[in-house]
Amino acid sequence: MKMKFNQSKLKLAIASTIVVGSIGISSASYANNSMAVSTTVGAGCVVSIATTMTFDEYKPVTDHASTDLTKSSNITAQCTNLTAAIISLSGGANNNNSTSTQHSAPTRRMRIGTTADYLNYDLNTTDSASGTEWGSNDGVDAGGVAYEGNGTSETLTVYGRIPAAQNVATGSYTDTVVVSIDLG
Repeated sequence: MKMKFNQSKLKLAIASTIVVGSIGISSASYANNSMAVSTTVGAGCVVSIATTMTFDEYKPVTDHASTDLTKSSNITAQCTNLTAAIISLSGGANNNNSTSTQHSAPTRRMRIGTTADYLNYDLNTTDSASGTEWGSNDGVDAGGVAYEGNGTSETLTVYGRIPAAQNVATGSYTDTVVVSIDLG
């Protein structure tokens, strides 16, 4: 007795076996596994000076005999969102502080070159003559300005004031103040 195979049915049976076997292999590669993904966001800040503070000419016996000379300048700060920081201004290269407790209100002075001629000035957090002195963040009474970042660049204004009626020599006075930001 001779059996007759139908080739098309045999091909269909082989193809079905391969497909069924492949489905079993493929479904194992889709198992429910998970991968943990994490990071830590670090606190960070940058600060820069937007402009220099150049006062107009100080005239102690005429225009500024009874009126202070004022000027403002900008500081740009950017901190990671919700990062607390203190922005401080140094007492300057010519300050006259003798103890660290005066860093909340340093006696800032401009100077003519290397001479002994000084011109006192203030850097305040507000524009009034009685404004709060922008401190240097040193010592017990820091005096720096508290700042909380929101992730974008923000501008803070520094208000400068040269008190009226100082008895000073003629010349070009300068000082250098360091702006710093400390995480806190």
